[in-house]
Amino acid sequence: MRRFLIGGIPLWVGVAALIAVMVTFGIGAFALRKDWADNAWIAAFVALAGAGVILVAGIVILSLRRFQWLTLGISALLLVTMSVSGAFAMTNQPTVHRLQARALENNQQWQAALHEYELAGEQQPNAPNLARVDLEWGEQLQTVQQYREATNLFLQALADDDSNATIETRAQKDLYQAYIAWLYANPPDEAYTEIGSFLEKYMQLSTCDADCRGFTRPLAALAIYKSGVAAVKKSPSYCDDVITNTIESWISVTPPAGI
Repeated sequence: MRRFLIGGIPLWVGVAALIAVMVTFGIGAFALRKDWADNAWIAAFVALAGAGVILVAGIVILSLRRFQWLTLGISALLLVTMSVSGAFAMTNQPTVHRLQARALENNQQWQAALHEYELAGEQQPNAPNLARVDLEWGEQLQTVQQYREATNLFLQALADDDSNATIETRAQKDLYQAYIAWLYANPPDEAYTEIGSFLEKYMQLSTCDADCRGFTRPLAALAIYKSGVAAVKKSPSYCDDVITNTIESWISVTPPAGI
């Protein structure tokens, strides 16, 4: 029994504890697909428990034979490694959430990535990671012509990080492209007012040069005109305020000849 204690309990326990930590985290994260931060908590407890066993075993060996330096050195290294890793996992939950969010984002699991970034502490109006995922998700939806959902995400990105110039520029460009594609795709009547309003405002941005304005102006006029047509369907009166305002907006974008 004495020789067994001296020969290597700390090393065997340490290796077993390290394996237990990795298996615990791996099963939770990949087999059960649980939250990484929750798995990190469990793995941290396993690591700290293993560190405690190594410490006790090391004290026993030291008391039985003072010159077993190699075994004690390995035990000390395992003790420090497992203690530090356990403490890190327990005190850095936002970091774990952020790592998982990034992995989910890279796999295009957008909703899950947004949830993990929120658990990491991101909140609007200063949430650049949330805004980036909104844009990436919206751009994917735009490629499959889901324009309503895409534009909602682009608008959400502007709300999630309202002071980031890079996010704003990208979101405005994405909205511009999505609204124009949606206009060509014959959107529902209620969308024309939104499209026309955005295109009018976009022409005022510094990013829209003379060529951009020349291309956009007739599209804005078309959207405004079609919003008026949609209003006519709902109202038999040509003096209705909505129709009057629509006509005035259309004239401001595309003045008739002679005005």
